[in-house]
Amino acid sequence: MKKRVVTIQEGIEKITQAGVFRKLLLVPENVGIKSFEMGVLMLHPGQTWGYPDHRHQDEEAYFVLTGKGLQVIDEEEFSIERNMAIYIPPGSLHITRNSGNEPLWVLYIRKPEKYR
Repeated sequence: MKKRVVTIQEGIEKITQAGVFRKLLLVPENVGIKSFEMGVLMLHPGQTWGYPDHRHQDEEAYFVLTGKGLQVIDEEEFSIERNMAIYIPPGSLHITRNSGNEPLWVLYIRKPEKYR
């Protein structure tokens, strides 16, 4: 039987090529989820999540747990901080950067990689 409750410690740890820390919390591999996945990512001060042209055809939602940063969505830049929610429309360029002095923790929800 698949899990229904997952702690942060039980999440699947991933480090991206750019060195960004991610914990996959609700994903097909551990709970059998199909329509979305949930995870957290942590950016160190000055670190960036995304690529020079990071975009895909699925929408995403972010929620800032701690820290401060800069969110780029297409050509627009937004200052982000704790307790802010962010919507990334399908096909939009999006990059997140930690512009603060402490780790930036972001909860994200998106379509699972294996169903994209």
